[in-house]
Amino acid sequence: MKIAVIGAGASGVFFAANLNCGARIFEANASALKKLLLTGGGRCNFTNAKISPGRLSEYYPRGANNLRKCIFDFGPKEVVEAFEDMGVVSKEEADGRIFPASDKASDVAGALMRRARERGSIFVFNSSARSVGRVENEFEISFSNAGAERFDAVVFAVGGAWTAPLRDSLIKLGHSFEPPVPSLFALKADMRQFPDFKSGTSVPKAKISAKFGAKKLCAEGALLFAHFGLSGPAALKFSSLAARELAACNYNCAAHINFAPQLAAAEVEGRIAAARTVHAKRLLKNFCPIELPSGLWLSILKKSSVPDDMAYSSLDKISERKIVQNLTEFAFDITGRAFEGGEFVTCGGLCRREVDFSTMQSRIQPGLFFLGECLDIDAITGGFNLHAAWSTAKVCANHINKKLLEKFLKK
Repeated sequence: MKIAVIGAGASGVFFAANLNCGARIFEANASALKKLLLTGGGRCNFTNAKISPGRLSEYYPRGANNLRKCIFDFGPKEVVEAFEDMGVVSKEEADGRIFPASDKASDVAGALMRRARERGSIFVFNSSARSVGRVENEFEISFSNAGAERFDAVVFAVGGAWTAPLRDSLIKLGHSFEPPVPSLFALKADMRQFPDFKSGTSVPKAKISAKFGAKKLCAEGALLFAHFGLSGPAALKFSSLAARELAACNYNCAAHINFAPQLAAAEVEGRIAAARTVHAKRLLKNFCPIELPSGLWLSILKKSSVPDDMAYSSLDKISERKIVQNLTEFAFDITGRAFEGGEFVTCGGLCRREVDFSTMQSRIQPGLFFLGECLDIDAITGGFNLHAAWSTAKVCANHINKKLLEKFLKK
């Protein structure tokens, strides 16, 4: 069986590493797994222990239901075991994130490349697929630098970077696409709304929320303040959940931050009320009733029009309510997408309904397969995007291996 893989990213190489017959892997760049080598700050957060089929909607804004069976069959335990079989020992860190014990993404990449080549796959670099078409019972792929070749099956693993000619050729074959928009990026903000903040300040837990018409979206996690706006897990998760809504409003909208998401507003109010008694003589600027960096606490007081040199005993109910509101609903404006073009993830891609996720084969053109992010699937940060790449690639390889075995047994 002659198989072409378009793209030498995570899903394409993992597919080849699990395929019994070998494939030809075509990559537009000069090397494989470039994006994987950058993940996790070069450490490669390659899966997450928290992944379970029943909670996928928490991690996958698009594609959770489709991925359920893939991840039921190939969850984080199976991913860890697969990489151990390739010689990559792993370790678990905060929030369930799993890394190679060496903290080197290059170890993950090297293991994948070795296994793919051991299984008989051949890499063809600097070769971009321009189009695919059906010719009788085969698929003909035209390349930017080497004419055209025919294959029995074509596996697309191009990530979020569909080129227009390749996408258009699939549309001619009956497929359709959701338009791509960036996902998983930091947020620009009008930092004049955060007086006294210091760039680099972090909050252990915060919740960002915004309303888009009747729809309210929220994301919780650690929050990092930068000179341009907001970063950290809370901001990245929010950008993922609201990717399409933010694109629709051109990345300009009103939003709020809850700096005490673990507490109800009444509990925050109770802590401030208690401080008026227990810390009556202390100045507000010297004591914050919840865990918050001092600069942000001063921002809260300033935004509440409350003098920071006031003693708690002098705090009136109106001022107290303003402080509570700004602790739990700090208003600010999102003004853009930070580091334009630098995001690792896009949402959009080939329509999920056109693919059978039990095999990853096209429902429209049998013999075409689609893996990972080239579909309209994406996830929040924490190893979830790579896990989608592994699980869809594994399902696809298992299906083709089974077909090959059936063909062999019939001979």
